[in-house]
Amino acid sequence: MRQKGMWQTFFSTLDQWLMHMVFDERTCDVCFAHQDEYAGSELRSTFPYLEIEDESLIYAKVHPHCRCYLVRSPRPEDIRYVE
Repeated sequence: MRQKGMWQTFFSTLDQWLMHMVFDERTCDVCFAHQDEYAGSELRSTFPYLEIEDESLIYAKVHPHCRCYLVRSPRPEDIRYVE
């Protein structure tokens, strides 16, 4: 259980995160402007209201009612090749 005022971070500064959004008529220009890949070191400054769901999913919270989310990009050491 978290203590009041404490938050857990599931990402390092070296992690890469890919922004995803719902593409429909309600998608706003602000969200389109954020469509990119971000380093873990950029997340808190770019998305100050982000909400961490788990170690691979973060809700961007670019604005109220935002439906965008960030997914961790696989690290080279996490990729397993099958022969």
